Amino acid sequence: MLNINEIGNINTFKQWKDDQVSFCLNADASHLSSSNQVSPSSSLQVYGAAYTLALEICRMCANLDRAYRYSLGEEIRFNAIRMVLDIDTASKSKVGTDSIVSAEKRLCEIQLCLRILSDLGSIPKKRHVSFVEMTDNISRQLAAWENSRQKRSSVGVPVQ
Repeated sequence: MLNINEIGNINTFKQWKDDQVSFCLNADASHLSSSNQVSPSSSLQVYGAAYTLALEICRMCANLDRAYRYSLGEEIRFNAIRMVLDIDTASKSKVGTDSIVSAEKRLCEIQLCLRILSDLGSIPKKRHVSFVEMTDNISRQLAAWENSRQKRSSVGVPVQ
């Protein structure tokens, strides 16, 4: 844990922040006991696709030029992690589509940041194409999930 006296050193803070993100993204379920179940979202295809995208974005951001690593890189990494958390929240929610809409909004922000990084030459076009395919896949799944929830809620069927 970061000591409040160590915050004065910006490099210590950046390392602590990177460690926290790395821990969150690399956590596995081996520490869970039988009484603690893995969240139902881990079985959703959209969750797996979003998690894979977040991992790829974190790996990409580690290799960005210094000029973009702490601006666009931080923004895109934050949105990728929050998108995964929004999908997890939506999978546990019984009503509404707010978390799905939030995940879709974050995905749009990710797409824009990726486009800017590609246009600046910070990521190769081939890598950008793979990111576009991943984000399009996630976008379609989120839209279908939102439509399904809206149809179920209008008919009166409990939302899952």
